[in-house]
Amino acid sequence: MEFSNDESNSARKMISHPPGGKSMAELIEQNKLYEQRYQSQEKLKIIKSEVETMDYIMCSFAKFGASDTEPDSVYHSLLADAVNDAEVNVPRTAREWELFSGMEHVEQVARTMASHAEYVVNLIQEYLTSGEQVSTLQDYLRGYCWRACVV
Repeated sequence: MEFSNDESNSARKMISHPPGGKSMAELIEQNKLYEQRYQSQEKLKIIKSEVETMDYIMCSFAKFGASDTEPDSVYHSLLADAVNDAEVNVPRTAREWELFSGMEHVEQVARTMASHAEYVVNLIQEYLTSGEQVSTLQDYLRGYCWRACVV
């Protein structure tokens, strides 16, 4: 199928000046912004999910004291430090997590908690350094970390 000169010119105009008054370059730029916003929202969803997964982990180890006030405060402080761009030292031992230290396997519990907490802290730090919309994450953690101060 061949196009006449008029049809070919019309097609070229559509490509260089699509309907709606925006140039193709403007539409491409707008699409990039939409894609960035979508990626940022996806990253934020992952962070929220992983932050809340730690609640599940801590509740699963309740018999070791993991769901008590003290370990919860430790976790909230880690998240607050991460989002406040402070130095973060993830606890590694039962004593540092303030778990029931006299129980068998409690150190394995502490390592499991440390592993996930470190993962969440890394996600938060990556999000902060990627130039994403930080205020949305701060607002979420401000509400979540009620035992710690998110600025």
